[in-house]
Amino acid sequence: MEQFITNREELIDDWKAAASHIKAEFGIEKAIGYFVGEKFYNLTEEVKRLQRDNKDDSKIVNNLERLLFRCSQEIMATFTEQELNDYFRSNPRFGALGHVLNEDGHRLFVEKGAVEHTIDTEIEDALIMGEMKKYLKVNP
Repeated sequence: MEQFITNREELIDDWKAAASHIKAEFGIEKAIGYFVGEKFYNLTEEVKRLQRDNKDDSKIVNNLERLLFRCSQEIMATFTEQELNDYFRSNPRFGALGHVLNEDGHRLFVEKGAVEHTIDTEIEDALIMGEMKKYLKVNP
């Protein structure tokens, strides 16, 4: 498990470097969509799932929560408070396709069944977004 955490620590450094490159090449919207809307979202989703499923193994959960905290610190070092607040106010889509697809592309993926979009996924995203905002100290 410790090796898993160590590898994730290194990944966070890679994500931060990639976000900085994306910001320089493609702008803030794409960079924040990558680092926050995809990578941080996926990590937060994983921590929430492990909290729910591994109540008996608090060491795993505590290690991943520590990792989530470190990732949030790197995000706050990469983006300003205003940029983070603006991002969450924009009602973003999350996950790997969230910052890549436009509205028509997303609609097509949903219609074809490539992306699940139900009331349950909306509720789960809202709960995960709440966790993300808490870690990033974004205004509710």
